[in-house]
Amino acid sequence: MITYREQYWLSIADLREGRSQSREDRVALYRARSEVTRAIDRLALATADPALRTPASAAVWSAIELADIPLGPVTDGRFADEVEAALAERRERSRNAHTVLRNAATVYIQQLSRGARRD
Repeated sequence: MITYREQYWLSIADLREGRSQSREDRVALYRARSEVTRAIDRLALATADPALRTPASAAVWSAIELADIPLGPVTDGRFADEVEAALAERRERSRNAHTVLRNAATVYIQQLSRGARRD
């Protein structure tokens, strides 16, 4: 998920700087998204616990939905104001969802180490 977000924001930076997205850039973004899918699949095989799976799903979708923002043209290194606002809002939402997931994973692992959870 982190790699996907990184690739996405690199592509946004490139667009703001007037560079078009290359095939290699698209491949890197798609590959990173595939890694997100593999990670969520591994989690699904490892646990059915909603205390971990729910925040994981929210974090995954908050990252993947970044690509749903219609970007439009860039002028003077910026997208239209509403696009910039949407990018900022979704960036914050994605960061927050990742923090919630990290905290849930910490609790989950601590409980596992104490033998409190058994799936």
